Amino acid sequence: MFIIFIFYSKTYVESVNANKIKEQSMLNSAESLSDFLVSFRTTYQNIFIQNHIQLDETTLKFLPVKTTNDMANLFSELNTKVKISTVSDNPRNIINKANARQIESINYFKKNKNKKYIFKKTKDKYYYSQPLYITNICLKCHGKIENAPKIISDKYKEAYNYKLGELRGIIDIELEENNIAIMLDKASQSRYLTVIIFLIIFLSIMFFYIK
Repeated sequence: MFIIFIFYSKTYVESVNANKIKEQSMLNSAESLSDFLVSFRTTYQNIFIQNHIQLDETTLKFLPVKTTNDMANLFSELNTKVKISTVSDNPRNIINKANARQIESINYFKKNKNKKYIFKKTKDKYYYSQPLYITNICLKCHGKIENAPKIISDKYKEAYNYKLGELRGIIDIELEENNIAIMLDKASQSRYLTVIIFLIIFLSIMFFYIK
């Protein structure tokens, strides 16, 4: 019984550590994707501001809010284990409308402005959410409607009157387990199987020896 306890304890500890490594691996992947998306949006915003690009029907298609979704959708088509979206509880486009789970994340960030992200697992999927707050650049199109570019105020009647620092929405990333996570699961299963086989052999030897 003592030997069984020792082996079970060691296997359990290794399994817990493997799960921690797996979750950390998934979190690192989500954070990297989110950081890249933020960098992409910021770069495009700066291009518009620094080059004094006027908004019209053509240039409007290159605004970060539009190009980000296009890039995220294309990425999800190429990598079916990852789904990236930027959503809001007050969107201008219906495709950016947050679902029930995402609304919970938005409400959480509204109450906890010091939190940088939410990361959780549900069944076989991981969910990562990062808040998007209003900056000075955002106020140009999301501040007072009378101060917005004409094409924006003519085209949209929603999502105005935001203030600096307010939550605009979230980056939401849905991930299935990657190859590292799958390998760690297989390694844990292999360890359990090895211990069980060893114990069966050991107890069988003990049984025949005593008999």
